Amino acid sequence: MSNNEMRECILHFINTAEGIKGVDLAMRVMEKMNPLRFTSGQFYEELGKLAENGEILRMEYVLNDRKDIVRSFYLPRGSEINP
Repeated sequence: MSNNEMRECILHFINTAEGIKGVDLAMRVMEKMNPLRFTSGQFYEELGKLAENGEILRMEYVLNDRKDIVRSFYLPRGSEINP
């Protein structure tokens, strides 16, 4: 699988869902693409590039009762977060 195919798959799921939890995004990409053709490192590297380039918005947060776990949520470009 090329990085472009993975990129398009990631963008499709984020844009179609109008925002998605990181774990759900990973599961959907694995269901759509053959997970034997890419590594989790490639997946997270591509997510990082998309966020750095402003193509998606990545929000990371920690729950009050689980400080040891970081959760991620991904939104389409142009989304706004209100404090």
